[in-house]
Amino acid sequence: MAGIQCGVYDNTDNWVLTDKSKNFPDNAVLGGFDPNGYDNFVGRVAYSSSILPARIVVETGSASFTTDTVANAATSYEVLVYNETTTYHWVRSYDGYREKNAVSVGTSSTNDRVFVCRCRTDGALFIGTLYPAQRTCIVRFGDLPLRQIEKYEVLCGVYDNTDNWVLTDKSKNFPDNAVLGGFDPNGYDNFVGRVTYSASILPARIVAETGSASYNTESVANTATSYEVLVYNETTTYHWVRSYDGYREKNAVSVGTSSTNDRVFVCRCRTDGALFIGTLYPAQRTCIVRFGNLPLRQIEKYEVLVRK
Repeated sequence: MAGIQCGVYDNTDNWVLTDKSKNFPDNAVLGGFDPNGYDNFVGRVAYSSSILPARIVVETGSASFTTDTVANAATSYEVLVYNETTTYHWVRSYDGYREKNAVSVGTSSTNDRVFVCRCRTDGALFIGTLYPAQRTCIVRFGDLPLRQIEKYEVLCGVYDNTDNWVLTDKSKNFPDNAVLGGFDPNGYDNFVGRVTYSASILPARIVAETGSASYNTESVANTATSYEVLVYNETTTYHWVRSYDGYREKNAVSVGTSSTNDRVFVCRCRTDGALFIGTLYPAQRTCIVRFGNLPLRQIEKYEVLVRK
């Protein structure tokens, strides 16, 4: 599933890569049933340059899915799972409305987000494909006709303790309630943000004056012009807690997951005359910072951003 274009946001969903050779997750999300009488669990597959919802059958270990025109099958797929803090429910909808916390599997070949829908047709409750611009839940299964259902349900998440990230760039007003994280060697305040890089979601250093974002992976530094900035409100604020060795501090803020589906957290540390927002992969046990042409730093004692 390396082709997923948008990464996987932590305050959305957890997808487990699997196939018929592996044990099926006990906490998979049930979506419906097919005309053969099998329960269908919610999954996703890569098809061409798109990520699409899939119907996973435990008994056969296979996945079926629908584009906007054709039906297909896959033997390798990801299945959506719930946990103690994230559950799912179905919301009635129509006309491609973007329901609150609607589950997106990723993006289409045109970089539009694709959502999970379901509808009743042909004696089944089918998981289907929702492109909001097309305004219908699209289903095609086996040799059955293509169905475009105008009234359907959308899969939505119920998330505990989520954070509010605002998508922005230099053309928009910078939020007054952005969370301050540190400062860079150029003297600019750095606000806490996140960016998409390849198939990962990573912490970013946002500079309000320039409207730009810098960030780093575990090895390279980079910049972005489009990003999300973390904001506080009346009920959710943030502070920094001293930490080390990759410990998972209570209410630590995760920006999302890496390309290997591991959670990525926000850290900061003092180095090179600055207080840098960095990238924390708990398994690597250090706050990783690289800024511009400065050397890569892996700091063993750092602070972690936590939610109050």
